[in-house]
Formats: sequence, structure tokens, C-alpha cells
Amino acid sequence: LLMFLVLPQLSPLWHTPKVKGAQTGLSEQITPGDIVALSQSSELAFRATFNDTPPIAKQRYWRAIVMEDFDGKTWKVHPYRLKMREFQLQTKQQFKPTLTGPFLSYEIIAEPNYQPWLFAMDIAVPADAQSSRNIIQSSDFLLFNRQPVVNRYQYAVRSYPEALASQTLTKIDRQINLTLPEKRNHRTQQWVSKLREQFEDNNHFVEAVLRHFVDNPFVYTLRPDVMLVDPVDRFLFDNQAGFCSHYASALAYTLRLGGIPARLVTGYQGGELVESTGTSPYL
Repeated sequence: LLMFLVLPQLSPLWHTPKVKGAQTGLSEQITPGDIVALSQSSELAFRATFNDTPPIAKQRYWRAIVMEDFDGKTWKVHPYRLKMREFQLQTKQQFKPTLTGPFLSYEIIAEPNYQPWLFAMDIAVPADAQSSRNIIQSSDFLLFNRQPVVNRYQYAVRSYPEALASQTLTKIDRQINLTLPEKRNHRTQQWVSKLREQFEDNNHFVEAVLRHFVDNPFVYTLRPDVMLVDPVDRFLFDNQAGFCSHYASALAYTLRLGGIPARLVTGYQGGELVESTGTSPYL
């Protein structure tokens, strides 16, 4: 009895990997190959009210989390970004992106998610004094709140859709987004090496990678086969079936192998348009 009470419950010294299901939503890390079933959630994430006509659905990508740390299987928020977030919170310093072109003005009411990150379209900046006091702009073009969102939270932003192309990668950005795991996914490494020999131009190389998805029988499914070992290899050359995380992970890893900085951005696409009794379109 004494041993049971005093000693912590230890995990076994060995175990077999367990596949799992998941629900649509956001997390600060993803392991696509471990998921065998993805269920769709109908829970409300946020509401957006535009001052003018909102962009069409395919242009409404609500950026939330950037993942740049990849070990060959799992993508996570990079430790450097977490440290920078803490530094910005302590010093109240803001990252200031280069803003060019027209902008969209809108307000968001976010539902509680107990996380600090906020939803916005590229590239977003706080649009009023209250939002500027509470929201921090990070160097990976995300907005996060000074405190986790534990209640419904309203904020105003402006998004500059054309501004992303005006940004310049820093040395640390390039280093983070070109880092490769030493092991795993050897077939993908060999495939990219041969492609690079044929296509030295970056644009032609990317076109060749994308043709692989077009010329092969890839399908979108919420119930993919499990891919516990070398998941990118299995997805690209064997299973060729998965959901958005499988495609994004495989493409980002392939681009890094080809010497092109790449990372995963997670968020929500589109949104259900709702009639508003006022003058502003409501989403």
C-alpha cells in the first residue's frame, strides 16, 4: 500500500504504437500518419463581421498557428517562436510587417479556446486602440493575445492580402524552415534528389512536385490508412490518400529537401455566410 501511494504511476518500459482518431480543429502539433479517422466538428470557432463585402470563400483563409519544427513525423510550433512570444510578452515589443496594397477591415468574436492565438487573414494587424493594447504581432505573421482566450473575445483587425509577397525572410527564418530530420522518409529524399538534378529552377521544380499529385491517383479522405513509419514516403508512394495535413506535410517536407524554405500554417478555410440585419456582411 505504501509503495502504491508513494511511487508515481510509471509508463511501461516498452509499448506498441497506438493509432488514434481526431477531430477537426486546431492544435500546436500534428502527426498525420498516426490518425486513422478524422471526424468533423460543428462547433463554432469564431464570427467575423466585415465593414464591406467579404472576399470569396477560397480567399478566406483564417491563419492561426504556424508549425516549423519537423522530426520526420510530427510538426510542432518551433521552440524559437515560443521563446520570441515570451520575449514579446515581457518587453511589449511588436513585430511590424511591411504593409502594402489594399486592406480589409473586420471584427472577430472568438469563442473560448484557452489558447492565446487569434484568427485573422494574411497579413493582419490590430485595427483600433483596444486591440493594439491586447494583441501582439509575431514574426511568423500571427496574432496572439496577451492572455489565453477563456471567454468570448472581440477584436478588430485589418488584413493586407497582397503584403505577404513583400516580406523578406531573415537568416533565422531560412534556417528554421530549411531544417531537415536526419533519418526517415528515404524514398522521398531520393525522389527529390533526382528531381533537383532535372529541374534546377525553383519554379520548375515546384511544378514537377505538384505534377506528382496530379498524375497519380491521390484522393482526399478523412479515414486514411495508418502510416506510423516513414509517413511521407507511405503517403507519396504507397497509400496516396489522406486529408489536408497529409498533403501539407508532404509538400512542405519535399520543398525543404529541394532547398526551398517551407512550413505548415494551420487555420480555417471559408466560413458560412449569414444574412445580417445591419449594414455589415456577417460570417
